[in-house]
Amino acid sequence: MPKAMLQALAFLDISDLAIAKQGRMRNIRILPDPSNAVLKTIRPEITDQKGQFMDKNLLQRLRSHGCHSSTLREIEEYIIQCRRNHTKRGFSLPIAHVIGLLPTDEGLGLLAEKITDNHGNLAPTIAELIKQNKIRNKHVRALQHFRDGCIANHIVIGDLHANNIVYTETRSSKPECVCIDGYGEKALIPVHRWSNKLNEARINKKINRILNRISAESKTALLQPKL
Repeated sequence: MPKAMLQALAFLDISDLAIAKQGRMRNIRILPDPSNAVLKTIRPEITDQKGQFMDKNLLQRLRSHGCHSSTLREIEEYIIQCRRNHTKRGFSLPIAHVIGLLPTDEGLGLLAEKITDNHGNLAPTIAELIKQNKIRNKHVRALQHFRDGCIANHIVIGDLHANNIVYTETRSSKPECVCIDGYGEKALIPVHRWSNKLNEARINKKINRILNRISAESKTALLQPKL
């Protein structure tokens, strides 16, 4: 492992590293090393000095993991999937693979698989493609295949929407949708993890909502989505 990477494992100053994308809760940065990863950190302006969200109620602020609850859910779901694929080598999932954790001057960061477009930039989300009127039949098919993959692998995604799904053709050399955020059981009682049927119903409902949005907003003639 490079010396610079070993030093980074102790602490990484990211104050001069540009934010590539910003979500409702997280800042996304592209690291020079490792080049196959993005760094996701909680936006500092929405947390207090103890790592709790400032806009949450008292009960929510008492949760021990605080602003890192979503990070914990993603790691836990990824570990579950790794356990299920324990004897397989080089397996791929319809969610971004987790690489590790990294302390930074913006708090604890999550290193995750970088999903890119054909030019090496961060892959566009389905929401961005809808807004730009770039949705085509290949995107619809990839989204349907993504749904089937999540159901087949019993992947639980607590926040499943168009902003958390990206489209790429470079990850597996074919059109593909990948969930980059929000996976893991969000319910207090993990019913979707316990029940394949409940999880399947939830995934179908969320994906159908996205497909309906595509049908309503697309200005290009598309194949009829399988709802």
